[in-house]
Amino acid sequence: MATIQSKITNGHKYWYIVESRRVNGKPRPVVLEYLGKADDLLKRLQGLRDSLKLKSYSHGLVAKLLQVASELDICNVLNGFVHSSKEYTAEKPIRNNMTAGASLMLVAIGRACVVTSKNGWAQWARTTSLEYLLRTNFSKVDSQHFWDAMDAFPVEAIESAERQLLENTLRHYNIKMDSLFYDTTNFYTYINTTNSRCHIAKRGKNKQKRMDLRKIGLALVVTKDDMIPLFHHSYEGNMNDAKVFRKVIEKIKNRLEAIGADTKSHTIVFDRGINSKKNIELVESLGMKYVGALTPFHHKSLVEEASTRLEETVVNGKTIMAYRTFTNIWGRDMTVVVTISDKLKEGQIRGIHTFLASCDAAISKINRMLSNPNSKKTESRGT
Repeated sequence: MATIQSKITNGHKYWYIVESRRVNGKPRPVVLEYLGKADDLLKRLQGLRDSLKLKSYSHGLVAKLLQVASELDICNVLNGFVHSSKEYTAEKPIRNNMTAGASLMLVAIGRACVVTSKNGWAQWARTTSLEYLLRTNFSKVDSQHFWDAMDAFPVEAIESAERQLLENTLRHYNIKMDSLFYDTTNFYTYINTTNSRCHIAKRGKNKQKRMDLRKIGLALVVTKDDMIPLFHHSYEGNMNDAKVFRKVIEKIKNRLEAIGADTKSHTIVFDRGINSKKNIELVESLGMKYVGALTPFHHKSLVEEASTRLEETVVNGKTIMAYRTFTNIWGRDMTVVVTISDKLKEGQIRGIHTFLASCDAAISKINRMLSNPNSKKTESRGT
């Protein structure tokens, strides 16, 4: 709680707004605002109406995220695994009056609110009520602050910390886990070619078309309704999706069992990039239920069969065209649903119109060239 206190300097009394805070575990008076002499303060108050300035701060989202972080005990969980290997730092270092766990939590809150770099985090934070809510100052928080916090958190502890946080989440919230979505993505980086410390950044095809840069892959398993991540795996950027799936599917099952989930009552859903005979056999050998996707090109007869048998079906209040059958896929009888994606259909139609428009433009250009025998292009072709 803030109080107004005075201090006499050179025979003059000056007033301050002071608050007691803990600094390195000890209570210390912290000056929040210098008010000056009584006469100066009176003049400021009298002229307040003319000189009043207002500034707004983003509050709701950061306040709610801090509340959730407190409920899940994120700081204490992370700090329980912090162990700095640097000789010149404490085992559990504190930087800018913040523990490593608190720093990691805050950078996660920042990423949940807005996409910003670690170096730009403090600038963003000062547009919110975080400094007020945490009773601290972020003026010295830079990218090095977060790098030091990350460096103090052992890589081998990530899985255990993730599992503990997930267990806390399931205790506090009713998370439905009957349907789980698995997917992969990748991110290009600016890690130098000569950097041999990072082993998973590899060159390969990526969605951003930056094949000249080293990239890192990320596999995620999330719940259907709330998109709560239950499992993650970072992997080499040049690994294909099917190979990654074979590497992690057993780990996914182990994670589900570790948090008390019955894998026989859960269904894991993955796209056609994962689907293969070997992967299906592996999932079935683990006793897991699954939903995959097939490539229409490899099942033309099934598509032709469905084209005349599509029926209107209501799914989540939306009417779609679908065909359901039971057929043999890769030597095993499976239920197959063929449906038309309106979004994909619209995109394909737009692509066709775009292609036709480019063809019309090319034909018009040729006609203009042919109609003008004096043009340079026409002469160069001997027309």
